[in-house]
Amino acid sequence: LAAVGGMAPFELSSFVGEFVDSLGNEVRTLAGPHGVQVFLAAPGGVGKEVQLLVKQVGSSFQCGHYDLDEAQSSPMRIVWRDKRWADRFTAWER
Repeated sequence: LAAVGGMAPFELSSFVGEFVDSLGNEVRTLAGPHGVQVFLAAPGGVGKEVQLLVKQVGSSFQCGHYDLDEAQSSPMRIVWRDKRWADRFTAWER
């Protein structure tokens, strides 16, 4: 399990809930049979909803093409780093 700043380790249930990401999208997550289902919607419900999956990979977690940034994350703010572009990230805030 991924430990964060001396806090309890993250587990899949850590990602369940409602968030707003750093791009302004509404993020809803639900526990599913293969991980945590993620539903991203633009503010005000404009545009098409995007569905992703948070899954455990080894001792960490992935969501789409993003990896959990364990050092920068907390239960109230989850930071994801883009695997393709090292300088890109998104953060989910409760």
